[in-house]
Amino acid sequence: MMMVQLTVLEFRRIITEEVNRAVCQAGFIKGLPMKEKFMDVNEAAAFLKVKPSTIHRRKSRGELLPIKKGGRLLFKESDLMKYLEGGSDAAV
Repeated sequence: MMMVQLTVLEFRRIITEEVNRAVCQAGFIKGLPMKEKFMDVNEAAAFLKVKPSTIHRRKSRGELLPIKKGGRLLFKESDLMKYLEGGSDAAV
């Protein structure tokens, strides 16, 4: 048996892809796109394991691009994942 080492991020991505594939194959979604998950500043900070002030700083630098809804800044979970995968140089 061959052992493979994965980072937590890689493992999370693989699990997410496989669960999505299984859900689609089982017909639970019936062809409808899955809803995108959005996070506010505090949730995004917890997700990236940084302080909220870091989220604001990265937003100001254009490293993270939120949307505004009802006066709140919201970040797509998929964008935050891309940011993590690409490092600090990747604007999403």
